[in-house]
Amino acid sequence: ALALGVLCAMRNSSQTTQQHKREKKSDRKNVDVNSIIQGKGGTVMEFVLQQVANAHSDVLVQHSGTKRATKQLCILFEALEAVALPGSFSRVIETTLHSSAVGGTELTNSSLKILFSQIESGRRRIGFDGRGFLDMSTRLTKLPAEDLSQLIGATGAQQMMTAMPNLLFQLPTSAGEEVAKCLWGI
Repeated sequence: ALALGVLCAMRNSSQTTQQHKREKKSDRKNVDVNSIIQGKGGTVMEFVLQQVANAHSDVLVQHSGTKRATKQLCILFEALEAVALPGSFSRVIETTLHSSAVGGTELTNSSLKILFSQIESGRRRIGFDGRGFLDMSTRLTKLPAEDLSQLIGATGAQQMMTAMPNLLFQLPTSAGEEVAKCLWGI
């Protein structure tokens, strides 16, 4: 009876894993910015992050104010470049990149700028390490060249090559070698 219980638990675990994988793919479009990062009540950071959440959802929903929302999101991303953000914010950047066909190259470039600003060496981190940005940058470099070119364009590839020293500096040697090979293949 005990062994049968273990087997049932294993089957349910694998079903849960498959369900989680499906949910993870759909999460690219459904990111709640407010749950990822919040500013302290009554601060400018709280206001900026609320505006990011609003503009991000407007860009993803693609309604009539998309151009305005795209411009607003670009401006907000530029304002946040100087701030050390938690690694979980990379999910917002990733969903923005994947939806940037709506906003065009301006939104793509803005997303890449904030991404690469977060992996700059010497960025002071308090309370979090920003691994999400490194992981996302690594995932981008490992994309096939055609997919990467379609996602970030020529300007984005130039930004990626410019950020390469900062990225490689922070990665373990084995991962750094693979990323360097992928970057040289662009």
